[in-house]
Amino acid sequence: MEQRYSDERRLDGLERLDPREQAKLLNDLAHEARLIEFAVDSGGADAHAVGAAVERALELAVDADSESEARQAYAALAEAMAAVRRAGLTLSAGVSRMEVEGALGLMQMPVLTAVLAANGRGAR
Repeated sequence: MEQRYSDERRLDGLERLDPREQAKLLNDLAHEARLIEFAVDSGGADAHAVGAAVERALELAVDADSESEARQAYAALAEAMAAVRRAGLTLSAGVSRMEVEGALGLMQMPVLTAVLAANGRGAR
């Protein structure tokens, strides 16, 4: 069973930040998250290639257990966010909580949701 909570935090103005600042913020949030939901809302091979790089970088950040892994995830995110900007895309992101029933009972898990879209078409 899964249930969404309404206490979602959106990262407003993410597209106005420098790619390195975007990477820092996303790295911090992804490291706190337990799950990632990622979507590409744009056609074309470029969007999907950039999306794959962003998704890999976010996964690295979620899985980072050491300081060196966190630095690697940050570097991957900074590179991916620069590619997002070069491709004329934007990334919208937010953090919410999902209630999941597992072997240990009901748990609330933080989820980082990110949508890669053509400029002006990000998730609201």
